[in-house]
Amino acid sequence: MSDLSRAILYLLKHTPHLSLDQIVLDLNSQYSDHLVRKRMYSLKYHGSISSSTDKKFSITPKGLEALSALAFDPLPTIKQWDNQWRLVIYDIPETKRLARDRIRELLKSLGFRQLQISVWAHPMPCLKQFKDIQKAYGIERHLLLLEVKDTQEFRELRQAFSRQYHTLKLH
Repeated sequence: MSDLSRAILYLLKHTPHLSLDQIVLDLNSQYSDHLVRKRMYSLKYHGSISSSTDKKFSITPKGLEALSALAFDPLPTIKQWDNQWRLVIYDIPETKRLARDRIRELLKSLGFRQLQISVWAHPMPCLKQFKDIQKAYGIERHLLLLEVKDTQEFRELRQAFSRQYHTLKLH
């Protein structure tokens, strides 16, 4: 499945009943209007999306099945912390508001702690959860995924997470 198809399906999964113009507008910084419209026709023809009488599009069960590759796995349980912090830093433009909202939802659902407005941290290996959404929305240039060695500056963060993950030992 192409990145554009996945982006359209993901968009419709989380924001059903969008018009074609709304979808084109949301994806136009990455893809041309013509290409988005052509792919929408193809997805509808193949039964991955449907449209209502008011020309609003929704994802179908077939489209949801095709999106299974974008399902986010739960965080792995580890016995010993590797002393690495996973940081997600983003500056997603207003034209990609939907992607920005989805990233924020994912960060919260995975239990990240907000360090600054667009800087979030977590002690467990979890950056792969962001690769698919990063690619689907075409925001690779707007989203940094980092692993950073633990330092004294992270003491307060380590203390906050130690209540949740007993493998984080305070020094």
